[in-house]
Amino acid sequence: MNSKIDGIGNGPGSMRVDAQPRRTGSPEEQVTAAVTPAIGLRLGNDSVELRAARQSQPSEPSVDANRVEKLRAAIESGDYKIDPQAVAARLMDIEGSLR
Repeated sequence: MNSKIDGIGNGPGSMRVDAQPRRTGSPEEQVTAAVTPAIGLRLGNDSVELRAARQSQPSEPSVDANRVEKLRAAIESGDYKIDPQAVAARLMDIEGSLR
C-alpha cells in the first residue's frame, strides 16, 4: 500500500502531514523557564568599576580638529617622524597603569 504524505493528491490513501516544531518538556515547564527571574545575580568588582568609569567619562572624547588636520598634513607630506623611544615609554606607562 502506498500512502502519500506530502499533501499532494486527493485520492484515498493520500494524507497531509504538517511539520510541527519539536518542543521539549511540558508547556508548564516552558512557561516557568521563560519567566523565572535571575535571583541572586551580582556583578563582580571589575564590572562595578567598569560601570563607574563609563559613567564618569564624557560620552564622547573631545577631538582637536586643528591638530588632526596638522598631523594628517605632516603624514601625507612625509614630515611626520615617529620617535620609537617616546612610543616605548608611553606603552610602559600604559602597562604600569594596568597593574
